[in-house]
Amino acid sequence: MPPTLWGLLIGGGIVSVVFTYLFGIKSAWEQALIVSSLAGLIGFVLFLILSLDSPFTGDLRIEPEALQGVIQTWGPRMGR
Repeated sequence: MPPTLWGLLIGGGIVSVVFTYLFGIKSAWEQALIVSSLAGLIGFVLFLILSLDSPFTGDLRIEPEALQGVIQTWGPRMGR
């Protein structure tokens, strides 16, 4: 993904977390729970985007055998 889009995603995450401080919740425990939940969710989504951006590398990679099996199965039906 382009660096501009990463900047937008990370900047949007920061703005979202900062925005939660405007809710004015009186209990510090509830405020911490809301902020940490939102930050965890944003972190997980960014990790998922990073993992899916390069599907053929890393721990969550797709092996070429899966695609070769699909080509062997569907190739004759598609006229190849």
